[in-house]
Amino acid sequence: MLSPHKFGRADQHVLEPQPDIKGIGDMEYSPEQGMVLLSDQWNGKVYIIYMDTARVITLMQNTVVRRLAHGM
Repeated sequence: MLSPHKFGRADQHVLEPQPDIKGIGDMEYSPEQGMVLLSDQWNGKVYIIYMDTARVITLMQNTVVRRLAHGM
């Protein structure tokens, strides 16, 4: 018999609604902080995506970013 403790994880996660991203203007990955900054130039928003939880937070609205600054 397979045990979830040996062959997988029995964790439960709540799935949050994901944004409808239309056009990526730029994306920047920060491995130190475990997150991605994503610019959606068609919707005029900048998002933070946390890699460990896949949680998405809107950082800015009504803005257009075509090139994010490097070296966060």
